[in-house]
Amino acid sequence: MAAARSRTGVSVLVATMAIAGCAAHAVESGRAIPEATDLQTFYGQTISWSECHDGKECGRLAVPLDYADPGERTIEIAVVRKPADDPDIRVGTLVYNPGGPGASGVEAVAMTSDILFSPTVNQRYDLVGFDPRGVGESTAVECLSDEEIDAAASVDPTPETAAEVEALVAHSEKTAAACRANSPDGLLDHMSTVEVARDLDILRAALGEEKLSYLGVSYGTYLGAIYAEHFVDKVGRFVLDGATDPREWPFAPGYTATKSASFQLALDSFVADCVTQADCPVGADPVVAQQLLVDLVAKTDRTPLPGDGDRKTSESTLLNGFAVALFAPELWSVLRTAIADAQAGDGELFLALSDAISGRDENGHYSSLGDVVGIVDCLDGPPEFAVDEVADALPELRELSPIFAPLFAWSATCTGMPAAKGEPHEIQAPGAPPIVVVGTTRDPATPYRWAEGLAEQLQSGVLVTYDGDGHGAYGSDRNQCIVDTVDAYLVDGAVPETGSWCTDAG
Repeated sequence: MAAARSRTGVSVLVATMAIAGCAAHAVESGRAIPEATDLQTFYGQTISWSECHDGKECGRLAVPLDYADPGERTIEIAVVRKPADDPDIRVGTLVYNPGGPGASGVEAVAMTSDILFSPTVNQRYDLVGFDPRGVGESTAVECLSDEEIDAAASVDPTPETAAEVEALVAHSEKTAAACRANSPDGLLDHMSTVEVARDLDILRAALGEEKLSYLGVSYGTYLGAIYAEHFVDKVGRFVLDGATDPREWPFAPGYTATKSASFQLALDSFVADCVTQADCPVGADPVVAQQLLVDLVAKTDRTPLPGDGDRKTSESTLLNGFAVALFAPELWSVLRTAIADAQAGDGELFLALSDAISGRDENGHYSSLGDVVGIVDCLDGPPEFAVDEVADALPELRELSPIFAPLFAWSATCTGMPAAKGEPHEIQAPGAPPIVVVGTTRDPATPYRWAEGLAEQLQSGVLVTYDGDGHGAYGSDRNQCIVDTVDAYLVDGAVPETGSWCTDAG
């Protein structure tokens, strides 16, 4: 059927945009972990590279589990490097983080560097990706089994009855308990972004770089801002694309409202385009179309759709599918087909979209992305809501987005997760060189106001705007104006004018 034929294409599109993890690939290493006595031991490391991934180089790095006691235990960070295509005109090393938190930088650079970066940046930079602590090929969290994650799709992520709330809380607590039981001892309590930033500085030193040049996307912009806050004298050329505002991230009061509104804005843009297309499954009237989508989600909440074999397409599956398609206008045609299929009682294409963002491969194995997101976000800031506060907040939030607001509200409770070690706060990074902040006006995941806010609070922030759709704006096949602006900064150090504005017209 149409959905089955589209599954592989959907997965490839999503993976190449680094929206979701793809199948794990082993990272080779020939080095021993140094004996930890103090941080100087870690800063004195060099990486022993070995060939991997068709011409790439892989290695591993040791970092302290607990920076308050660096001599106690070490964990490993997996690293991949793609050497500059033209070493004769190489300008340096560019470290990349694709976001998440929990997305694999190793897979992103190893598998899709030609798409994530322009030909110029591929030519002039060594490109380095790493899996943050807790992720992928680094010392990683392990939580539920693949079978348990499949079964969890039946848990209602937007409960409306006491029994559904109880089931969601029980599932959250079960997941948290499994993470503690199955992961290396102590890891869950040491996965905050501040700790990842400290790992990143050790990586900078191991790469032999006096300054860190860095491209972060989505959550990777928060990591970049935290790094600049703590290591301002080590900041090189920084580009933060699809930016978060650390005053609101994660879970500051109003976080859920802002996030709900941004996803609704992206959905509005999709609908506005859809009603002009001959194959639009929700008609030609935008108001009617929006209600039909609300009705489809509600119907799937009541009665899950047939998916793939024994797997059903539940409300959570449907919402995941909507979200990932809104990340990428290239997927809007796929979303139109998925909606039409779902209206006809077939949820397989939505299941494929959901699998792509969840990091579920063709063998049924999930990446750790879904687990890491909750752990890191809840370590970085206290929850916006207690469980018993969500119901009272929902009526007002639903006015912003009837489809997405309940999902985000229930995700902001941190049930069972480690206690917060930080809180949202302003980051100024005084003394840093220019930091380029890229914002997309209809970005669903990182609202444009967050990019404005980050550029405003950074003393050296420079805002570059893409007036368009999708999550993040830079990449070899993305808006050429953004590509040219970012490349000029990364390669030549040409700082864009603050307030630079790019459109699809140029």
